Amino acid sequence: MTQHTTTGAPVNDALRSHRITFIGCVRSELLKLLSVRSILVTLLACIPVSLLLTLISAPSKAEVMGSDATTNLELLARSYTFTVIFGILLTVIVAVLCISNEYATGQIGSTLTVVPRRLRVIGAKITALAVVVWVIGFAGVALSALLATAMLSGNGPLPEPAALATEILVTAASAATAMTLISLISLCIGGILRSTAFSIAAAFVLILVLPGLVALSPWEWARGLAPFLPINAATALYDPTSIPNPLDPLQALPLLIGFVIVGTTLWALSWTRRDP
Repeated sequence: MTQHTTTGAPVNDALRSHRITFIGCVRSELLKLLSVRSILVTLLACIPVSLLLTLISAPSKAEVMGSDATTNLELLARSYTFTVIFGILLTVIVAVLCISNEYATGQIGSTLTVVPRRLRVIGAKITALAVVVWVIGFAGVALSALLATAMLSGNGPLPEPAALATEILVTAASAATAMTLISLISLCIGGILRSTAFSIAAAFVLILVLPGLVALSPWEWARGLAPFLPINAATALYDPTSIPNPLDPLQALPLLIGFVIVGTTLWALSWTRRDP
């Protein structure tokens, strides 16, 4: 009895010392996310695609620049922010694949064996995806802004360099935040539905199809819902002039966060009530 007690304690201590913390779980999810070549390539594709589209769009904006620096700044912003929608579409696919691939390969079982607390796994997946998407989104928009500035700077006056740099950084951060929140909504859809095909279809319907249906609706009350849809709220964060009746950014941000909270709650409830 004494021998059993003395040998059992070190084992329990070893298990307790190797318990994975939330930070360790986030680190694991980051490594998992970046180690899948298809996901990494798709995410990194946001940067060259954004640069290419800016390179195509900037000359047409340069032709209509005038003598007003404020108007020229709007044209400059429009030349690189319109590419964000393509980044959003790519991150939607990546977000769904992050969770649906684990179900398809059975890796989710191994994840829960190491970290049995499912809410911790959900939080770690959300944190890891948010960090990666925000960084890549910010880099893509900021580099596109620099390219657009170089192409348009000789065609009309622009604000002072300090003010211009501040405007670019704020816009890039806002666009990256919009991409991140939309990707988290898609991640929640993937966690709830589990199927790659169904999840991507549902995310695209919510993000692309539903806004068009609402805009074409014959009912005024339905058209009034358009600013509150996820993609329109996201666009209001970085380019409100491109959509009709946009929300204020201070209204759009908590709305998108609310979508993420609701999606996370539904994902957590569905996951805790059924087998992995």
